Amino acid sequence: GKGQAFHSDIDRRYLLQKYKLPDTATWSELLTKSDIVTPAIVMAIAAEESGYMTSDFAKNANNIFGRTASRNCNDLSKCTSPRSDGLRFLVFQDLSTSIANQINYLNRHANYEAFRQLRKAQRNQDGVIDSSTVVYGLDKYCPNCRAYGHKLNERFIQTTSWYKYDSLAPYIEAI
Repeated sequence: GKGQAFHSDIDRRYLLQKYKLPDTATWSELLTKSDIVTPAIVMAIAAEESGYMTSDFAKNANNIFGRTASRNCNDLSKCTSPRSDGLRFLVFQDLSTSIANQINYLNRHANYEAFRQLRKAQRNQDGVIDSSTVVYGLDKYCPNCRAYGHKLNERFIQTTSWYKYDSLAPYIEAI
């Protein structure tokens, strides 16, 4: 099926533009690009990328996910000065903004299509998103890492029992 209908043409145009979807996109396709990222996954990536919030970027730029910036930062994105390797990192106003940015990134970047498809399959099966399963769709998160999802699951999600937080307060992007 084509999925559920949008509420109005105005809603439809706004959402298709926001999520960079084609005019033929369905409600199901929109949900795939805006569904929750579980707290356990958010915490695991932050812990891994910021060394449990001890990195300079976490402490000084609220960048708890090690998010790099485009080569040309603009007025919409504050960035650090380039490092010796040319990398620049995003600077966030607060942790909430950093988390929202990360969720948008996971929901929209092409590298995380496998993550979104695993999440969609679980959502369609029984409506529950299991961090310990969908995290394996993040293997392309780190360009030089192998088995990134496995590492997050073993080192953080299972060991710390962070999966218990997944049902408490899932972050749903404001549409």
